[in-house]
Amino acid sequence: MKITYLGHAAFRIETGNAVILIDPFITGNPAATMSVEQASKGVTHVLLTHGHSDHLGDSLDILKSSGATLVANFEICMYLAGKGLENYSPGNHG
Repeated sequence: MKITYLGHAAFRIETGNAVILIDPFITGNPAATMSVEQASKGVTHVLLTHGHSDHLGDSLDILKSSGATLVANFEICMYLAGKGLENYSPGNHG
């Protein structure tokens, strides 16, 4: 497993066949350690902890261009589905 800190609350996790981005706020993030293209290379999943802009960040563009699966709470999944996202797995507070 390889974990890369991308700045602020953003991480890239590579494990087995999965590449997971957590809260991919990269564009406009002065602490970003790599470009969106570098961070999202081979991404299979994007996990969002909550919907603040400094966590949502580049997620919609990354998800649409990569076909990765969004894992987030129901409200965030429905919000991004309303913006054209098709591949998501909503959870709930339980």
